Amino acid sequence: MPVANALHDLQDRLGDSFAAAGSAELAGATVRRFQPGWPIEAADLFVADPGRPVAVSTLGDPDLARSLMGAGHPAVGVAGPTATENVGVEKVVRNVLAAPGIRVLVLAGPETGGTAPTGHYAGDALCALHEHGVDPETMRIHGARGRRPFLKNLARAEVTAFQRQVHLVDLRGEVDPAAVLAAVDAVVASWPASPSGPGLATLDGLMPATADVPGIRAESTAGYRPDPVGYVVVFADHAAGRLILEHYDVEHRRTAVVTGIDPGALARTAAERGLVGTLDHACYLGRELQRAADALACGTPYVQD
Repeated sequence: MPVANALHDLQDRLGDSFAAAGSAELAGATVRRFQPGWPIEAADLFVADPGRPVAVSTLGDPDLARSLMGAGHPAVGVAGPTATENVGVEKVVRNVLAAPGIRVLVLAGPETGGTAPTGHYAGDALCALHEHGVDPETMRIHGARGRRPFLKNLARAEVTAFQRQVHLVDLRGEVDPAAVLAAVDAVVASWPASPSGPGLATLDGLMPATADVPGIRAESTAGYRPDPVGYVVVFADHAAGRLILEHYDVEHRRTAVVTGIDPGALARTAAERGLVGTLDHACYLGRELQRAADALACGTPYVQD
């Protein structure tokens, strides 16, 4: 895929960013080794070394990320999908800033909107963010077409630092690992060497309060606590290829039977119809419906826990 449009302003924006080298490996590509605590935001990532200069977001294709990292390119340190135009983008920004050795962000793989009903358009949001930034009052990404492109968990300073730190290479739609890596080679061959860019260390005191949300350890529940609206029985109907959810009140009278193939739809229906009355029970039901769906898909027996 041609990369001229993605690279035409390279010298102007990052002319001093990387060391001149005759090979595909960028200077300093392995200097900043993986450190505990990175990524600072939980994400579905394949990591070789976040100190290398190139990160790849494969948008809606996690298998492409796996293939790219499996190729062992010396400049590519991390790759992973980005699903949403808000939380997904926030995680990309904060993880990139926490690894100031990352100087190039490549977008590849299928857009997360397109003809899909989700309409998230994470790739579009990243491009719009990098080029146009955000509205300082609402933190809405200027020009983004996703449904909710609001970055409520970022500070304006983080957005500015992200725009300055990385050069964006837009290969949205490209699913061939060889073509993506060829674009990486083109970037590498274009630049002579540089100090690392601004990271979180330059943003001391500017991080929003939401960046310091405390971690909470999940504790085991202290035994069974009955739901005041009754209980549910879940079946995997292998013969009919469907899930069945039966609800019984506290007097053990069956009040409803819900059927379908999507565990999420059954869980939502149960909640909307008032068949679950506590968060504990709702979480339990969601887990059991997913277990039953997995058993149905694999043709294995399902026994409710």
